[in-house]
Amino acid sequence: MTLLLIEAARILKLDPAQGWPQTISNYGLAALQTYREGADNKTWRSKARTWREALALAVASGVIEHTSTTERVQVAPAVRRVIHPGLGSSEWDERGFESRSFLGGTLRTAYTKPAQHRDVTRHHITAPVFAVWLAAQGQEPSPHIAAWFKAVGVTPTAPATDTAPPAPVVASVSSAQAKGRRDVLTPAIETAQKECPDPFDAPAVWAVLVSMAGAGAAPLLGASDEGIKWLNSNDEPRFLTLKNLRERLNRKRKTL
Repeated sequence: MTLLLIEAARILKLDPAQGWPQTISNYGLAALQTYREGADNKTWRSKARTWREALALAVASGVIEHTSTTERVQVAPAVRRVIHPGLGSSEWDERGFESRSFLGGTLRTAYTKPAQHRDVTRHHITAPVFAVWLAAQGQEPSPHIAAWFKAVGVTPTAPATDTAPPAPVVASVSSAQAKGRRDVLTPAIETAQKECPDPFDAPAVWAVLVSMAGAGAAPLLGASDEGIKWLNSNDEPRFLTLKNLRERLNRKRKTL
């Protein structure tokens, strides 16, 4: 039993004694792919949410083979609350209030707020399928995902890469460059917006763009930690970040 398996089992809430599972849910894959030792929880959860959305969209579009299950999960436990002493209505007994006898009457002293639940659908994905999809996004498996692949006998597919070197970061661009960037990249963003219930939901649009980049939709080349790589009108590689995308969508919203 390895340390990576023990850590993964803790994240997935599984018994490590059972070994690596044959399938992992989209929630679990997103968590394992983005987990890095020492990273703060806020950063980890933010990255995992983006990956989870990308996987959900890939599942919905039929890009990823999967099986689905729906389970009812508790999102808030039952809570016992003590209330200020006083005489209450006779209906409180039906609502779970506790009471005790007081001077010939009934004194309401506490009540229990029921636990809250909701239905959650999880999409379960096999290692071979996830390995192919991961490579299509231009991504290397994380240490935990790589350990899963090895345990179930899957050889990771080499990620799709572009040999062109990253473009240097510049403080500003000329108006001609900016116009070229809008002309080339805007159609791809608009296509991604059409796939989202809210076309100005930046994380949702981002997730679609990540899938498009993995499929090689022009002018997108792939996705990495730096952002989504694309070619401008001069065939120069650039990177689009989630922050850049959010700013673009906000500007477009203001013109409507």
